[in-house]
Amino acid sequence: MRVRFSDLELDEDRRELSRDGEPLLVEPRVFDLIAYLVRHRDRTVSKDELLEQLWPDRDVQDGALSVCVHRARRLVDGGGTPAIQTEARRGYRFIASVRLLREGAGAAQGRDLLVGRSRELAEVHRAVEEVLPGRLRTFEVAGETGVGKTALLEELGSYGLHHRLEVWRAAAPTDAPAEAFTLWVQLIAAYIARYDARPIRRAMGEHLECLARIVPGLRRWVTPGAAETTAEDSDLARLKLMNSIVLAVKAATAHKPGMLLFDDIDHSDADSMAEMRFVLDACADVPVMLGVAFSREADVPGGLLKQMRSLPGHRRLVLRGLDEQAVRAMLEQISGAPVGDAILDAAMRATNGMPLLVEQWARENFSRCSGAL
Repeated sequence: MRVRFSDLELDEDRRELSRDGEPLLVEPRVFDLIAYLVRHRDRTVSKDELLEQLWPDRDVQDGALSVCVHRARRLVDGGGTPAIQTEARRGYRFIASVRLLREGAGAAQGRDLLVGRSRELAEVHRAVEEVLPGRLRTFEVAGETGVGKTALLEELGSYGLHHRLEVWRAAAPTDAPAEAFTLWVQLIAAYIARYDARPIRRAMGEHLECLARIVPGLRRWVTPGAAETTAEDSDLARLKLMNSIVLAVKAATAHKPGMLLFDDIDHSDADSMAEMRFVLDACADVPVMLGVAFSREADVPGGLLKQMRSLPGHRRLVLRGLDEQAVRAMLEQISGAPVGDAILDAAMRATNGMPLLVEQWARENFSRCSGAL
């Protein structure tokens, strides 16, 4: 989550609170409090919920929470206008006006990479709106490296957040072999770090131990040693684990539609892909979207794409390089000035219209050839 309020910007992924671009010194628990209240700004958050979220393994008194709230207010209350409101005998609520920013490499870059993609953006928006009635939907984005797949997947997530969907993202490592279930470990770890995990804990029951085998953050809630397995029961344990992940998805979307976005799946592990297929089979009536992005279809393991394409309402986008008109618009957006034909021709030759390459080329070259713009 990346948001702006007042003169502050909060980046939850980077765990950074900044004012006018300058990072502030924030205690970790104070940051967690601010981020939690911002994320749940649509309601009053009870003191008990905050105590459980901020001190999950400790029995602390209300006074510790009051101190934390006081320190948070010193950071976020600007110009005498309160951002955190106390609701008598109920808890706290974040009331400042909040603007969502694009997550990922940066808002400006994300917008740059989507220039010339009006048709694709319309497809993304329609796909999100189809999740809302409460049914499974799937979405795929394909194209060469640098064509803007990640930016479009981020737009899918941003539009989902705008429609109050829960959005979780994961990406396969492109520079090293992926470990088993790596994509699902990322998603579940992000969930328990972001929210009060009690709903999942209650829904999982005995299956929580299976999930704790791959998600270390859950181990504090299981009996010591229960999350271990042996070679003799590995096949059964794997099946139980796959069922446990399905239960976790259903628990996380029980009260609000969700979106699971997976980038670079052509670099993923076979277990993550097998779990995606398992989720598709088990969640036909669950209000969730599963979106994927990849470069090489031949490298996507396990028949996932064939299964997705057989489902009702599946959407597929294949991205290609931008035409000259779109590249010119992108260059002008980056430079803030009109771009002549010579610059456009040079950019097209160097990048073949690939948005990421255009963006890199522009930032490298405009400083020295700005006089030719």
